[in-house]
Amino acid sequence: MPSYSLSLIKKVYKILIVLIVIVLFFFLYSAYIVDHSLLKQKIALNDLAEAQTITDLRKIQPLLNSILIKEISKGKLSAENLLSIEAADQVVSNAKNEVQIADAKLYVINVINKREEERGRILSFLDKMNVHLFKRGGDLSRTQLEEQIKKLKSKINNENDKSAIQLDCYSLGNKYLALSKFSEAASAFLMAVNTIPGTPLAEKSEFNLAWSYKYAGEYDKATKIFEKISLTSDQTQFKFVSQYEIADVLLRSGKISEARDKYAELVASNVDYERLRTFLNEFALIRATQVSVYDLNDLDGASKYISDLETKLAGSKDIRSKEIVKAMQNTLNFMSSDYRKIGYDLLKNNKYTEALENFDNAMRVNSKDAHSLIGKALVLYWLRNKDKAQEFAQNAIEIASSDEFVLVNGIFIFINCGNLDKAISVGEKIAKNTIRSAEFYYNLSYAYVLKGKINEATVYFNSAIRLNQEFAFAYNNLGCALWALKNYPEAIKMFREAIDRYTSYADAYYNLGIAYFNLNRLEDAYGQFERALDIDPNYKEAEKFLRRIEGTLNYQP
Repeated sequence: MPSYSLSLIKKVYKILIVLIVIVLFFFLYSAYIVDHSLLKQKIALNDLAEAQTITDLRKIQPLLNSILIKEISKGKLSAENLLSIEAADQVVSNAKNEVQIADAKLYVINVINKREEERGRILSFLDKMNVHLFKRGGDLSRTQLEEQIKKLKSKINNENDKSAIQLDCYSLGNKYLALSKFSEAASAFLMAVNTIPGTPLAEKSEFNLAWSYKYAGEYDKATKIFEKISLTSDQTQFKFVSQYEIADVLLRSGKISEARDKYAELVASNVDYERLRTFLNEFALIRATQVSVYDLNDLDGASKYISDLETKLAGSKDIRSKEIVKAMQNTLNFMSSDYRKIGYDLLKNNKYTEALENFDNAMRVNSKDAHSLIGKALVLYWLRNKDKAQEFAQNAIEIASSDEFVLVNGIFIFINCGNLDKAISVGEKIAKNTIRSAEFYYNLSYAYVLKGKINEATVYFNSAIRLNQEFAFAYNNLGCALWALKNYPEAIKMFREAIDRYTSYADAYYNLGIAYFNLNRLEDAYGQFERALDIDPNYKEAEKFLRRIEGTLNYQP
């Protein structure tokens, strides 16, 4: 065999050996070293990042449930991990809007950061590799779990060593949790507690017992045990987490106000460990805020808790702290936008008092919400409080000087309150910017028409038409302006353009009829007045001119 062939075989052999070693390493790492719970959390975070709707959010729930069961099944309790995952699971299962995607994401990120910190850089790096290599899996099937439960029951019945029985009962309870059989899990944990009371495993079993009662809907039993643990436990994690679990039980049992008050009470938890104290205080504020917004719709309460949270985190350089404040502000913004939307719906239905109340609520959350300010200004205009309407319109324009919706409605208010100079002053100042709203230029033109400045009006009517070539009202009013400037052919052309775009536009037919009448084209005028009356039989002016033409031409009606 040629020497170059042997050399090639050796190189290929070495490459294969390296690849086999790498694959074998990651297989063994995934089987025995990787933190599968952390892996699942990262997968959940990726899914949350891609979620756009409530339906997307619901699809993540089975994965979060699996993570939660894994966390509660551990022998050592981690307050940060358990409370964060449980909160994420509850947000996902009860989400009412897409804003809550960010809330769930916040909780999952908190757990991942803590886990990676505990595992160190090297293992965290290898875990990240596994996110790409292994997407789902790691859980036992229902059949496998039932088989293990059967073996554990048999083992417990034949075991004499109490320590072994306690451990097996604890394991049995966790297997039932994995199957969501919470009543059966509670029975197993109760047996573990009673086998050797007072051991660390008995204390963890008692906590899991209360937790199982909570998910089984036996809220009184759960509360009683959590209260006992919070008062008697020497372990900080159990002591304080049990208090938060009491608040969660209240929330799940429909005692919403009491749950919120319990979270608020826990803001001042005096925990010995600084990191845990910081987390628990922040967590209590976040949960109090979320319950206020999503469950109680309590604007003042939510604002207070967010203000308290900002005070606690003031000066913090921690990125996570900034994310918390951002998430809570998004929560408030959701609340504000909800009030604002209701306000505009009520305004459209002429329910001015109710609309005003909702705009005020929106501004209590965000006093610089320009759309709520201009909404309130419109309500005040229709309630004939013209001075206040102009005041709020001006405030809205100062806050959002390039917002087309605010500008259009602001100038509308100034015009209809008779403040033409203000409408023109604001309009001219803003028109120097790149405003792409046909309605803005239309309203500004109308102000110039009322002011008697027809040349300026034609400029802005043309600007409106350039931005919206189907704007029938702009064509009609441009026609009126051109007629006033004695440009009769162009005026007639504009009236026709308006009619072409809006065939049921009675005013355009009337204006075209007037143009023909003044040019002594009476038969043409007669046809336009007839068309206007066909559209609006109560159009008195059109009827008056129709009768004049009939008298002149001796038409018989």
